[in-house]
Amino acid sequence: TNNEYVFGEVSLILIKEPSSITISVSPTSIVYGENVTITGSISPVKSGVLVTIWYRMQDGNWTRLADVSTDSNSEFSYVWTPDAAQEYWFKASWEGDEENLGAESDEAHLEVLRANSTIIVSLSSTEIEEESNITISGAISPPLENMNVTIMYRKVGGNWTVLAVVLTEEDGSFSYVWSPPERGNYLVKASWEGSQNYLGAETEPKSFKVVRKISPIPGLNLPAMMLLGTMAVIAVAISVIVVAILRFTSEE
Repeated sequence: TNNEYVFGEVSLILIKEPSSITISVSPTSIVYGENVTITGSISPVKSGVLVTIWYRMQDGNWTRLADVSTDSNSEFSYVWTPDAAQEYWFKASWEGDEENLGAESDEAHLEVLRANSTIIVSLSSTEIEEESNITISGAISPPLENMNVTIMYRKVGGNWTVLAVVLTEEDGSFSYVWSPPERGNYLVKASWEGSQNYLGAETEPKSFKVVRKISPIPGLNLPAMMLLGTMAVIAVAISVIVVAILRFTSEE
């Protein structure tokens, strides 16, 4: 008999099982400058596979944040310090392998709040003569450059008035030289509105007094005035001595 051979093709269809991936952030609300921990896991258990963590801001596009590997428990973790105080959304994805399809997680949300700041102010003197200058200086912390600081003043019993708006230096300091318009008791304070990452702050008022200017005697310079004062003291002393001698003589 004739042997007949039938040749054909056998198609193998490998059906991959679905997988899932989760993501979460802890805590869900932090202050600017603090860290957040991003964690998640893949199911079924996958050890040593690559997970991509993505983030976006409000109405922004997704940006790759980091690539991490799962541990023996199929979990992953990443610690991150946000670079701005705003809201963030995160997701995680993996591409799958020979057995399982890749997957993408739901979104996790993070709120980064603005951090506190402080501002200080000081005066070069607590009392000056009229027509003299006083230096108002201070600083904001943390040190930030080119921030607007508003300096305000008022006379006791009056209303606050903006004196000047100055910019901070690289170290957060600021300074302003002022000649008050008239005599009286003054209060000075400084404030700033804050920035994207820091809340604003305001100082407590500082007080100083502007007193009448002492006018020198015409034609006398300072050394002459000092000499005149010394002579006056000597004259008074001599008078006291003479009176004492006369009294002693009369008693005898």
